[in-house]
Amino acid sequence: MKKRSLRTLSAVLAAAALTGVTACGGGGGNGGGNNEPADSSKTQLLIWDYKAGYGDAWLTKLERDFEEQFKDYSFEEGKVGVQVKHEGDMKEFSATDVKNGQYDIYFTEGMDFRAMSNPAFGALEDLTSIVTGKSEFEDKTIYEKMTDLQKNFYGLNNGESGFYGIPHYEGGWGLSYDRDLFDERGYYLDVNGDVILDREGVELGYGPDGKKGTFDDGLPQTYDQFFNLCEEIYGQGDIPFCWSGMYATPYINQLYDTLVADYEGVEQMSLNLTFDGVATDLGTIDESGKFVLDAEPTTITFANGYELSRQAGKYYALEFIRKMVTSGTGWYNKDGMKPSFTHWDAQSSYLKSNTTFSDEKPMAMLVDGPWWEAEATEVFNNMAKRNSAYSKQNRNFSWMPLPKATADKIGQKSVYTDTMRAFICVKAGLKDGVKNAALKFAQFACTDRALVEFTQITGAQKALKYEMSEKDMSVLSPFAKSIAVFKENADGFDEISYNPNYIQNRKDLLPASGAYAASSTYTMPITAFVQTNPMSAVDYFKSMYTYSKAKSFWK
Repeated sequence: MKKRSLRTLSAVLAAAALTGVTACGGGGGNGGGNNEPADSSKTQLLIWDYKAGYGDAWLTKLERDFEEQFKDYSFEEGKVGVQVKHEGDMKEFSATDVKNGQYDIYFTEGMDFRAMSNPAFGALEDLTSIVTGKSEFEDKTIYEKMTDLQKNFYGLNNGESGFYGIPHYEGGWGLSYDRDLFDERGYYLDVNGDVILDREGVELGYGPDGKKGTFDDGLPQTYDQFFNLCEEIYGQGDIPFCWSGMYATPYINQLYDTLVADYEGVEQMSLNLTFDGVATDLGTIDESGKFVLDAEPTTITFANGYELSRQAGKYYALEFIRKMVTSGTGWYNKDGMKPSFTHWDAQSSYLKSNTTFSDEKPMAMLVDGPWWEAEATEVFNNMAKRNSAYSKQNRNFSWMPLPKATADKIGQKSVYTDTMRAFICVKAGLKDGVKNAALKFAQFACTDRALVEFTQITGAQKALKYEMSEKDMSVLSPFAKSIAVFKENADGFDEISYNPNYIQNRKDLLPASGAYAASSTYTMPITAFVQTNPMSAVDYFKSMYTYSKAKSFWK
């Protein structure tokens, strides 16, 4: 059967996502671990899982498959087979926690890998043998499935001192849109950039990729077109945006990051992580309040890294966020600033808004990550019990390619930003038999079969290269397919760095941390724009440079 790379999917899938073709299967969910009593006749493995948006049904399936694979194998003298269990929540661990903890394997997210992986401290097991060595499960090695950046990041000193982590899953923030609502209302643009409302006989615009007949046809090409569409959505009595009030600040700030990366492209965005290269689009605000590009490019080192706060993408992203949150409360859900309104509340409200389950006005777009559909599985299932039309496979949601800030950027590849820093690691110092089982499990989790099943169960992408057949893809929901199609047409920006200056000052140097108020206190854009004395994007942009330049660590 013909195979297709998740990073090189065919146009067939793009067409399927465009027309809203549905299929059976897929689904996220929050399956549990093995609750059976410990069987002392088998080797025991205990896993810690960062149980967030993607749930743990995928891990339960992986554990059962591994147990079956090694049911007749002896890892320890006097024992046959292996029993695998997991626990988990959204806790982050330090190197000391791992070294002194009870867990053998960690599937984690957001932890400081470089701090944890110092060989001298001895918290993590060296995984080089299963990363670069021949796999007993398939022909490919894990090393072959990694990008060059991943090889340099997870392999200390470019792998010369060993690998202590393996990439896990990926994802970042953005916009999802309700294709059913867009189709029903005609919320698309024609070739002149005008909202059509009635699609009959109208040629759709070419979308931000600038190409006719692709997955983004009819979507806004520029920020101006996007906000004209939002005005039309609001004018038709619908609500452009939905987001969590509890997490409005981090979610909108992460969207800011995504907008910056989409404008800058991978090479320029990566300067924020490497401080090694030439910045081509730095600028300042002139006397009339207009952003103006510098006459000449600037060579970036860690001595002048603060100059990156003047990247054009950061200015335009600020303008986007300001417009998004200040155009009127009717532009976002009524609980969008309510601290008690969780991300689950937002997902449920969004799902129900264009159905018979709610009296709320329909909401066009959701601010969240690609994991939201898996998080909302219970809502989907409860709605589908009453009406199968509302199942995950029968609703048409799509990941939205972001519009371009300026017309000259139309046709530039979109950027898929991975901010998760999710990885797999094994505790050091395990007994030989348990260590052997743990290493085999980590390797087993990176086989093509396991990677494909993770995507099928969660709808999400793993952060390794792997392939899926058309049959594999057929079980995905329309939304999961749209993520895959988007990634096919996008460049990937992985928010990890092995630059020692970045690692040492990471909390201040994450791209999102380039957002500050004029008072030199850490304030996110959404806060600055909606506070009693709101800042303008221009003033905010200026303050970012002032704040960043004043940092003492530049050298």
